[in-house]
Amino acid sequence: MVKILVVEDDGNIRSTLSEYLRLAGYEITECEDGQEAVSLYDQTTPDLVVLDIMLPSLSGLEVLKELRKRDSTLPVIMLTALGDEETQMNAYEEKADDYVVKPFSIPIFLKKVESLLRRCGKLQGEELIYGHLRIDVNGYAVFWDLAPVELTLTEFELLKTLVQHHGQILTRSQLLDQVWGFDYIGEERIVDAHIKNLRRKLPENIINTVKGIGYYIS
Repeated sequence: MVKILVVEDDGNIRSTLSEYLRLAGYEITECEDGQEAVSLYDQTTPDLVVLDIMLPSLSGLEVLKELRKRDSTLPVIMLTALGDEETQMNAYEEKADDYVVKPFSIPIFLKKVESLLRRCGKLQGEELIYGHLRIDVNGYAVFWDLAPVELTLTEFELLKTLVQHHGQILTRSQLLDQVWGFDYIGEERIVDAHIKNLRRKLPENIINTVKGIGYYIS
């Protein structure tokens, strides 16, 4: 599993961002302090770092310098309320890979993470295996044993999300945020319709219902 270190001193932003990254299937370590971020990097060697600029003990730019001493190719996304040109230029001069200004769209941020990991080869050839089911994440293909299962893109994303979190109950709201997007406005029951289609297309029903709450794959 791809590991991401989230460094953000705002507890609400850190917990929300970490939750959505976990829902996307990443293993998350989080902290709120610059010096602690360097220590956690040494302990966990993450595949990508999300790094706020304004941090206690060490600023985000100072942390970035320390990380670059350890790994010049580590993907780093700067996350900050400072949108001025000078600060952004300083971040890129220290070899930040991307720069996201708060407030920001969660789905777009997740796509930036996915795109950066793919460019760096961290997601190359990623597969999810669950019993008879095999999901080629980057190829957007699903197989039951060796037979292909034809799904729409939405059905694919829904099945992938459920498999990534097998054993965990996901509410309709969580599935809507993850598959349809954080800014989706519409009826939650759209999830039920797509689950019904998935069950019809899969050779066996592996999707369980928790009445009034959501769905899970055991």
